[in-house]
Amino acid sequence: MNRRHLRRTLPLFAIALVGWLSLPSPAATLRSLASWPGYATGPIFGLHVTNGMAFAAADRAGLIILDVADPQHISPLGGFLTRGSAYDVVVRGTTAFVADWSWGLTVLDVANPREPVLVSTTMTDRYSTGVAIEGDFAVVSSYEGYLTLFDVTDVTGPIKRSSIGTGIRMTAGGEVALAGGFAFAVGSQSQLTVVDCRNPLRMSVVGSLGSFGLATGIATSSDRLYAVDANRGLRIFDRSKLSTRTMPELGSLKTTSASSAVATDGSLVCVGEGWGGVEVVDARVPATPKRVAAFGTEGDVSALAMVGQNRLYVGQDGAPFQIWSLENPAAPALLGSFDISSVANDVKSAGDSAFIAAGGAGLRVLDVQDRSQPKVVGALGGLGLVRRLAMTGTQAILAAEDRGVHVVDVADPSRPRLVSTYDSPGYAYDVAASGSLVVVADLTGGFRVVDITTPETPRPRGALTNLLASGVALRDDLALVAAQSGGLALVDVSVPSEPRIVGQGQAPGTERVAVAGNLAFTLQGTSFSIFDISDRTKPVLLSKTPAFGCMEILVRGTWAFVAMNSPSIVAFDISQPTQPVRGAEWTDTFQALGLVMNGDTLLAALGGGGLSVVKFDEMAATSPRLALRWDSGVPRLNVTDAGSSPWNIEFSDGLELGAGWSPLTNVVPSGGQAEAVDPNPAAPRRFYRAVQR
Repeated sequence: MNRRHLRRTLPLFAIALVGWLSLPSPAATLRSLASWPGYATGPIFGLHVTNGMAFAAADRAGLIILDVADPQHISPLGGFLTRGSAYDVVVRGTTAFVADWSWGLTVLDVANPREPVLVSTTMTDRYSTGVAIEGDFAVVSSYEGYLTLFDVTDVTGPIKRSSIGTGIRMTAGGEVALAGGFAFAVGSQSQLTVVDCRNPLRMSVVGSLGSFGLATGIATSSDRLYAVDANRGLRIFDRSKLSTRTMPELGSLKTTSASSAVATDGSLVCVGEGWGGVEVVDARVPATPKRVAAFGTEGDVSALAMVGQNRLYVGQDGAPFQIWSLENPAAPALLGSFDISSVANDVKSAGDSAFIAAGGAGLRVLDVQDRSQPKVVGALGGLGLVRRLAMTGTQAILAAEDRGVHVVDVADPSRPRLVSTYDSPGYAYDVAASGSLVVVADLTGGFRVVDITTPETPRPRGALTNLLASGVALRDDLALVAAQSGGLALVDVSVPSEPRIVGQGQAPGTERVAVAGNLAFTLQGTSFSIFDISDRTKPVLLSKTPAFGCMEILVRGTWAFVAMNSPSIVAFDISQPTQPVRGAEWTDTFQALGLVMNGDTLLAALGGGGLSVVKFDEMAATSPRLALRWDSGVPRLNVTDAGSSPWNIEFSDGLELGAGWSPLTNVVPSGGQAEAVDPNPAAPRRFYRAVQR
């Protein structure tokens, strides 16, 4: 069966010794129409440039490969969606080594950059954040502060030689280097640690250099080491004397902003700034490094690379990848740029416009009037990490984690305008709005109610700080809150300054919530639950349905669209909310994070996969009938009105909550009729249904 199309399930039950019961369900299909931008996107945390190609470690988008041979015509070549989150990458020959977070060290064959091939995955038992290569050895850094040394002579099976703790936490990309048999690591514990790797079986700490505020990047060249400190800027060390276990500091330069990345060609050193911008430093005389130029960037600089021809490659979080010419170091010139930063965390629509919560890229507005060719018509950056959004009138309300909640005027979709910001005390993870009422799931800041009657001056009205709120939905004066371990909380916001919990649903682990009429839907990571909230003080659990990796749910009519790990979207028939029936499926490489219906079209936010336009078609059902009869002690099922399509016959030994269906047999009707036999007549009771193949 084509998994993108309907698995048309008709819950037709026959009860042993009782007869048959026919309950038809509508049929439907989900099929792709278009996608935007048509290639993988994500923040660049690690960057390696070689042979006219840029290899970008792009978080959940995995490895992205760009053709940068002609800076004025940068184009995507290919990529590979790694199992974890790609935080750093090093390329040697035709092999790419990726620090892949929870999946350790991932090795890829990139001989054909359009179709990279997985060679091996080696776990480190920790969260991998950086990787460096020298000779036949790779060192992998971890968030927990460990360095693990691998022998990569055979890339199909890297061998762990040893591991050592450094006492410093290392985040994404650029925090580890390997040169001359020594590993260098920097991180959040205000120090630079040097590790002797010359004996691969027994690494040893040479020493640590303290007095770093927040060390964020490291690079090497000849006998020098360059480290950047978010507080103190660029620092230069002499590593030629490491055999005597010393590494004197040669010089330093205070940068104008918080340093975040560093790259060098041996004479020039470029320092990226966490709040945007790059400083170019002449370090030929290390005792007195001189700033020769500085230029601004659109986003936060997260990775840098320098490769011959006086070129600098800039990776950003929330802004395009850039190539700069340093032929005249005092006057850097932008050669080209390419946007791979616009992830799609969530999507909402109004008319022919789709509004995308684009992570570090802020807000993107697409025209989707032509379903086959969605195109960007507006953008707004500088908003932090935009996770979710809601629409009310001509306002887009953006949840931007530690940057709070933004109110954006989108009356003219081509020119979104920031109107105001409410700086919530926690992390704004989700938001819902109706009229001038905005409710915020502020994670550690709890549940928040905000009044935007005057959009220019949002007014916080009330809060429930005892809820660890990660999701929120709104129906009139009732807010539904995903309260993590607290399950579902129903909050009366009729008096915005005094929100109060009026009911709770037992759904531990609830991360996201939706509402449709008198039904509430909660997502618990591996399942979704449906509650009857006709009486808001006493939510009643109607069903709990397996849905592994569920991230989002959208309800329209008698259908619930659930975004999952695989397949990406599943349509469940909820005409009987006590027993949702799994139906149409649609699969993409990326997991859907946000869903919205625009007419008969489903818009899916796929994170690093951008936006997909998916057509939803609902059709009248073919409704066969099942009848049960006994023949010499053997139960036989007569299937009638079944058309000519083949059917799977399934059985269940109970319809109570959580009971599943198992295959019995399959039949091909002749003249609209078929017969099936149950080989287990001893079952005390049994239910049957026909599922069209």
